[in-house]
Amino acid sequence: MQLAGGIKIMKKLRNYTSNLILCIKIMFTISPANFLLKLFCSFIVPVISLFMVYLMKWMLDYLVNYNESIFYKVIELLVIYFILKIANIIITNIEHYAEEVNNSNIRRYINNLIITRCTELDISIYDDASVYNEIRYINNNYYSISKMTEGTIEIISAIVSFILIIIVGFNKLYLYAIIMIISCLPAGIAKLKYTKSFYELGINQIKDERRIDYLISLILDKNYSQEIKHYSLGKRIYKSHKQIYNKLFNDRKCILKKSLLVSSILLLLPEICYLIIMFLTSRKIAGGIFTVGDFYLYLEFLTQIWGNVNRITYDVDSLCEENGKIFFLKDFLEKSRILKMEKEKLKQ
Repeated sequence: MQLAGGIKIMKKLRNYTSNLILCIKIMFTISPANFLLKLFCSFIVPVISLFMVYLMKWMLDYLVNYNESIFYKVIELLVIYFILKIANIIITNIEHYAEEVNNSNIRRYINNLIITRCTELDISIYDDASVYNEIRYINNNYYSISKMTEGTIEIISAIVSFILIIIVGFNKLYLYAIIMIISCLPAGIAKLKYTKSFYELGINQIKDERRIDYLISLILDKNYSQEIKHYSLGKRIYKSHKQIYNKLFNDRKCILKKSLLVSSILLLLPEICYLIIMFLTSRKIAGGIFTVGDFYLYLEFLTQIWGNVNRITYDVDSLCEENGKIFFLKDFLEKSRILKMEKEKLKQ
């Protein structure tokens, strides 16, 4: 049983690695400069944030024991803090710029790919509705390429941030950091479970979504508008649209309600741990073991740990979903399924 589970995990990891390499190749081919820019920004921001936290700690410690001799030292720290703050804002904006450019370039790449592939297809293939489903799915989920790559980069960046915080910030209090990380895991695991449910539901609902698009296109098409009015088909189309949409919405709503209830309960756990750790740290300050600057340091680092756990959970969550979407793109790139369909058509 354990061996079978291990083999299954290894297959998933191989599949994920293969899809990730494909996404990186596409992004690097489209725009290597923007890809490297995003990579640089993702890893430099956590380092800057760490320095800023330490600068604030030193300033608070100086201000608590303030005297005229350290006035210029406080000013010096404030200037450095301000420079790092500006640098952080600029780098974050550059990162957003790189993401937007990457998404625009990927969209163009996917559109060109669809045009190229579709013009090569045999006309008989268009009789199969599943081809339309696949092309629509790829066109609507082009961003999965950037999400797969950027999500992986974000996870690695968050792990680097974890390591820096634990080594530098919690060198004497590893237990606090570990407790905080563990307390965030149940909510993260629950989120992963419900995201998988959403993804599987989305795959099953592609056909119905196409039906909705078709009904809307009929209403907006000038060629059909006269016939719809002449035969009084408006109410019938409205009724069909309502039935399909209600089914889609109710299925999603059911999963969303469960996800909201479970997540809300499990998110209380890190809140309680956070409160307990802050109370213990406050007692150490009162006992003269910690300084006010230490309190700010641990407060900020605990917040960052919590943020990083949520960030990793969100990215892993997203990667599980995007990894499945890349399968369709990969298949479309290799034309494996479509070529098989063409051969079957020729045999007939």
